[in-house]
Amino acid sequence: MKIILTIFFILINSILLGQNTIKLLKTVKTLAQANNFITQNATLNPQIYTISSEENTLEIDKKLFNKKKGDVLIVDNLIYKIIEEKTEVFCKVKYIFLDGKTLSRSEITTKRKQIMEEYKQNIPFAELIAKYNMDGNKTGELDWFPEGVMLKDFYDAVKKRKKEEIFTIDLPAQNWYYVVLKTFDNKEVKTLTILETKE
Repeated sequence: MKIILTIFFILINSILLGQNTIKLLKTVKTLAQANNFITQNATLNPQIYTISSEENTLEIDKKLFNKKKGDVLIVDNLIYKIIEEKTEVFCKVKYIFLDGKTLSRSEITTKRKQIMEEYKQNIPFAELIAKYNMDGNKTGELDWFPEGVMLKDFYDAVKKRKKEEIFTIDLPAQNWYYVVLKTFDNKEVKTLTILETKE
């Protein structure tokens, strides 16, 4: 009988502790508050981490991506609270850079017309990059990039285009001129900042 009562009290205590932790987590709304929670509740082994819809495919991650900022999820004696949620649009292109410090505007215009004409004649864009690109990127390829990585005017121009479109971008303040081929449609990537703690 004592064993049963002991187990019962342990279970009740565990449930109460879990409920107290959830009550505490309800007050945590910002990253600063989450860091404060970690400092004040070290015995619960809390941690903050970020997951991305692009990279994280664990079962728990899938459950978390179905939640929104402020939601709490309890799985296997762990409590997860979503502190921040962000969705970014990523773009991917290949480009030919024409240096406005070396070429005049009329030379840039002429080269762009040549590039566009050769592309229409089915010359692969990779060959055109090798022939015309004026920077150190031999492939002319950019990795997936969100807003804030490239100059705003470059990102905005790329974002509104569709896959396989070829177009020009002028950044005259930098003397940078481009012929760009959009190689993929935009993709949205959701990122969650999670506070994880024991119950």
